Amino acid sequence: MSKIVEADIIVEGNGLTAVTLAYFLSKNNKNKEIVLLEHGNPPLKHQLFIPGVIMPLFELENKLMNYVLEKSSDVLVDFHAITDYFDAYRHPLILLYRNEALSQQRKHLKKFEDSLTKHSMISRSDIIEYYPLINCDLNVSLLEIKDSWISSQIPNLITFFRNSAEENGVKTIKSSEEIKLDLDHKTLFSPTIEYKSSEYTCLTTIDLVPFFSDKIVQTIMITTPIIEQFPKISLHDYYSKSLMWLEEAGYFHIYQTLNNDIDTNKQTAIDRIKEIFNHLFPSIGYLPILDIFMDKTVDQKYLLETMGKIRNTQFYYFFFPTQAELTLSLVISELFSKVKNIEEFYSQNGSILVKILESAIPDS
Repeated sequence: MSKIVEADIIVEGNGLTAVTLAYFLSKNNKNKEIVLLEHGNPPLKHQLFIPGVIMPLFELENKLMNYVLEKSSDVLVDFHAITDYFDAYRHPLILLYRNEALSQQRKHLKKFEDSLTKHSMISRSDIIEYYPLINCDLNVSLLEIKDSWISSQIPNLITFFRNSAEENGVKTIKSSEEIKLDLDHKTLFSPTIEYKSSEYTCLTTIDLVPFFSDKIVQTIMITTPIIEQFPKISLHDYYSKSLMWLEEAGYFHIYQTLNNDIDTNKQTAIDRIKEIFNHLFPSIGYLPILDIFMDKTVDQKYLLETMGKIRNTQFYYFFFPTQAELTLSLVISELFSKVKNIEEFYSQNGSILVKILESAIPDS
């Protein structure tokens, strides 16, 4: 290695979590030298892969879940109010339960107790009247979140936060080289450059930390041409682990987490998505496909473990499940940037994600 890059704080990664961390850290740590290290191939694939839906995270305790849902929406709307660089609009979010997933609904509904989140159960007659595309021959139950915010332009949102961070003095380094983690020397390095932070480094690329390998699942996302019959809603089918959302422009997306015990061949996964879609919405018929993305992410069931510190180092990781990245990154990045003594904070027992959120709600 012929060059060393040093900074007070280094933020590594190409996606939304990295740029929001860089922005909020620069806003709340004005005297710190901060480097945003983007590396590898152009991050377009990952940016397009992030579902643009702000959604409830039922893995969190009631009050924390509702805080994240409300706060993430507020942050998105507030930033959208000062720029038209990315979109933000409001659609109902329909949570659909069927088959074995029906047992989850009562637990989920209870999570909204004492919440400002407007929600309601949808009766069978209301399904027929307001959502006639849904197959009423199925044994389904719906829970509606009234005000769910969506941003379909995630790449533009990422650019907005990167530009805002740079306006605050963050130096962005774009490297085409592979970046690796050297735990012995506590640095990040490429074949030609070593990156050192005097205070700490934030990691957002999960491949850098091998001990997370057993928590990874395969996912697939498809984009369709405009489906004019589909209402302007987002829908999460808990039985098939499928999140579906409609952009303002009309493009429709399906994001599905694949089970580890099934064949994750691309064609098999596509056929399965088509089967699910036709089963739920038989009147629409054939599902055209415009784009297909496959990637891996942290399994949602490990949500509480997706923030942490690598022992005996200054590396802090943020590996949010892709489907939760929009919801979490806007909130967690701001809260993390305000922690005064990070080392002491991370020495506490329990989930760091929970601790960060509790720091915003002292009586939680």
